[in-house]
Amino acid sequence: MAEHGGTGGRAYAVLTAAGPVPRRAAHDARGIRGAGDPVEACLSFDPGRGQVGALFCRRTGAGVGKVLVDRIKPGRSQLRLRTQVPNAGAQWLHAGEGFIEGRQAEPEPSGTVPEIEREWRG
Repeated sequence: MAEHGGTGGRAYAVLTAAGPVPRRAAHDARGIRGAGDPVEACLSFDPGRGQVGALFCRRTGAGVGKVLVDRIKPGRSQLRLRTQVPNAGAQWLHAGEGFIEGRQAEPEPSGTVPEIEREWRG
């Protein structure tokens, strides 16, 4: 698992089908980083806020998302993230990782899919 810093104080973990890859490529303005061809999984995390900005897994149900989330938990007392309401797979992963469902949040950007805030406490 390659872990490396990026812009804005965010930390990233990237896993490709070929294994850890040190090369980084920005995916969007949020600073999400990924690597590989194709990208296997990526996680955008702001350690200063304890906020997961994005989690992407090409193969769901394979445990890759759990590995990425588990890599950012050590030494932290809480983590926050948002889940899109229709994304049942992500909600299942987050619940299994101990994230408690909070309030429904305004989607970002406005007018898109509704989101639910979730929080984990270590």
